[in-house]
Amino acid sequence: MSLRTMDRVWTHSRESGARLLLLLALADRADDDGFCWPGIDELARRARISRRQAQRVLVSLEESGEVYIVRGVGGRGHTPRYVVTVGLTVPEIAATLQRRFKMDEMAAVREAQSIVELREKGDILDRKGDTDDTLSPEKDDTDDTLSGSEKGDISGQKGDIQGVKGDILDQKGDIAMSPEPSIEPPITTNRNHQPPPPPTPSTDPEPDAPAEPAEEEAVGGVLALLVDPEIGLSRNQARALLADHDEETLVRHAFAWLRDYRAGRVNGLGALLYRLRQGFAAPPLTADDRRSPLYRRHIQGRRSWIPPGYEEIINR
Repeated sequence: MSLRTMDRVWTHSRESGARLLLLLALADRADDDGFCWPGIDELARRARISRRQAQRVLVSLEESGEVYIVRGVGGRGHTPRYVVTVGLTVPEIAATLQRRFKMDEMAAVREAQSIVELREKGDILDRKGDTDDTLSPEKDDTDDTLSGSEKGDISGQKGDIQGVKGDILDQKGDIAMSPEPSIEPPITTNRNHQPPPPPTPSTDPEPDAPAEPAEEEAVGGVLALLVDPEIGLSRNQARALLADHDEETLVRHAFAWLRDYRAGRVNGLGALLYRLRQGFAAPPLTADDRRSPLYRRHIQGRRSWIPPGYEEIINR
């Protein structure tokens, strides 16, 4: 256990509830760099939550920038590596990534900048929420400044007004019960009036309304690609990216990140999110990308932006 990491969590974290408990469980197992690798079952037990809830909380902490997660270290099924980044600066995070994950300096700095940006974005949202909570109606301030006698006078006046209101309602009830003569005009019949002929139905066929596309068709398989285990984004992250970027950009960036990840040039999804957020140019897909099972599983035959006849060229 590192007292320095634990103190950073207590001092700088904006989390609460189960997220704070799980963050403290990570800090309890971490060193001074915030680096640790506890199992998911142990974290769930320490935070007093279920295993599935612990997995969701870890994704939430990663999205907030307070924890950095590297999955797939040592192969499939191995425990992820965690870095408690809350309270650390960009140089401190970059140094930890270089030391623990053998990242080159530029990649480590980019990862650290993306982590701090996520954290600062959450701080801005929290400050906005605090400002909204502190706003209160002027009525509350007025009530606090009134003395006891003034409040009593107001309450008495309120009672008098309610009594007058009751008398008015009683008078209204008496008026409603009294009989009144009918003022409706007599119904007259126009003997020369003929009812209008019924409308002639149109013989032109009405165009069929276009059917609403299904969700998977609307996104052209890109949502399934982004949440595929080979990419690993959460469904909420994928939906947010689809709302901000076009499909072609997302597909190209996803495969470019996957190539860099497999080559060991980047660690974690922070690099992919950082490139999209900064508007980096999307590199084109390679022939290996188009022939990969991931591409064939989710993109091939579904892309709305593919040129006509292009799939036949790919499959040769």
